[in-house]
Amino acid sequence: MPPRLRRPSPSCKVSTTSSQCSVTAPARCAFSTSSTLARKQTKMRREFFEWLNGPGAVFQKPPPGNHNYLTDYDTTTGKPKEIPRRPTPFPLNPFFVSTPVLSDELANEVYRRAIQVGKSVRMVSAELNISLERVAAIVRLKTIEKRWEEEGKPLKPFLTKAIHSMLPVTKFAGGLGGTHEPINDLPSHSRTHVQHFVPVSESRAFTRADAGAEFGIPSADEMIPHPELIVEEKEKLQFNPEERRKRAEEKEREEAAKKREEEAKRLAREKQNEIILERGRWRWKIQSAETGKVGYRYGVPHEDRKRGQVKIPTRVD
Repeated sequence: MPPRLRRPSPSCKVSTTSSQCSVTAPARCAFSTSSTLARKQTKMRREFFEWLNGPGAVFQKPPPGNHNYLTDYDTTTGKPKEIPRRPTPFPLNPFFVSTPVLSDELANEVYRRAIQVGKSVRMVSAELNISLERVAAIVRLKTIEKRWEEEGKPLKPFLTKAIHSMLPVTKFAGGLGGTHEPINDLPSHSRTHVQHFVPVSESRAFTRADAGAEFGIPSADEMIPHPELIVEEKEKLQFNPEERRKRAEEKEREEAAKKREEEAKRLAREKQNEIILERGRWRWKIQSAETGKVGYRYGVPHEDRKRGQVKIPTRVD
């Protein structure tokens, strides 16, 4: 039986003129590693390592306490620029400004004033120039951190140190703090996204309160996060420091009394909606409730096992 021949591939040449088959290998394509693109890549690579060993050596070991951005140095000499610039990490995008983060000392001071001293979140925000949302987040996270320390759980501060070495950091300077971020920016209300044309006489003073009434929202002085700062600036022009101090203490006492009154009303409402039955050594507490707002359905998992649920404290009592 003659030998079985394989089907020839397109890249092979088969000769069957004789009783023996011969397969000729295809000629290899000519390939050169010294093409123009390869030479260009090699040159760019060589120039990169020359710059990295020369002016770019300052980026291998950044100095402590500095974010060490590329825009802070002269790329040809590697020397720091004399005129400080805004923290822009990308040279080709000067409009991106790096946002500073709070130092650990300043975060501890926020927690101390809010929890240990007992100041309100609004007062701490005004004193340290930190937004209300950031102050509340710091207090919640610090509360979890303190609880973990009491439970003996290990903390991993290396990530915080790494972030502080790469971003601008606002440090605690003592006293009333510095300028970390604007805290009194006017929020953009959805009703103000549509233009309103209102005819106004020249003799009429159209104020911000009139503009808010036209849109159906409060005035700008009431919508800002810290309306008390406007009142404080107005009092500086009307009263001396001693009178302002007395007015601030009186206002603080009124707010504390109002808060206690609201808490007493809340407890009275809760007590009104409940019935306590004492039967022997048993004490039953019955509260009025609505179907669908209390209790759990059989077979439904807890909310904390669902994705996207907030699992940290959202309120500081």
